Parts: sequence; C-alpha cells; structure tokens
Amino acid sequence: MTGNEEQAVRRVRVWDLPIRIFHWALVALIIALYLTGAVFDRYLGWHMYLGVTVGGLVVFRLLWGIWGSETARFTQFVPGAKALALPATRRSRWIATHWVRFR
Repeated sequence: MTGNEEQAVRRVRVWDLPIRIFHWALVALIIALYLTGAVFDRYLGWHMYLGVTVGGLVVFRLLWGIWGSETARFTQFVPGAKALALPATRRSRWIATHWVRFR
C-alpha cells in the first residue's frame, strides 16, 4: 500500500471479545440443542441443561447490551424513538447518514 492508501484505511472495531464469545457459544449451543433434542433421544437431560445455558447467555447479552463496552451497547445500533417517528422516506435517509456519519 502507498502512504495515501494507508491513511484511507481506517480500522473500525465492531464487536468486542465477550460478544464474539457469546455469538459462537450460542451457535454451538443451538447445534447441541438440536442434536440432544432431535437426534439423540437419550440425552434429554443434557438438552434441558443446554436450554438453561442459552437462557443464561441471553440474560448476559441483555445486561452487556446495557452496561457493556461502547460497541456492544444497544444504543449504538438500535435507532431511538426520534428516528422511528420520522416519516419512512426521511427515516431511511436518516439511518443511512447515521451509519456514515457516526461509524
């Protein structure tokens, strides 16, 4: 890369480590839930424990979305009431400029 190209490339942090772990754990648990619920009938006890674990992950994500790092907070990617009250044509324009302006 030349000097100008290096200056143009800006690294943007999207998700922090706890959110990445949450997402991959959720994927693994959903696969495990399917296997223990539909494929291997004798592991129904494990299926229930895995379901409780998914519930714990969801609670963690809700709490981390409120009090977690800046990139993980719901306020960073959920539009507020003011944006939702805009007419549809202005709303799509506002969302598009919001992502460009603040990211």
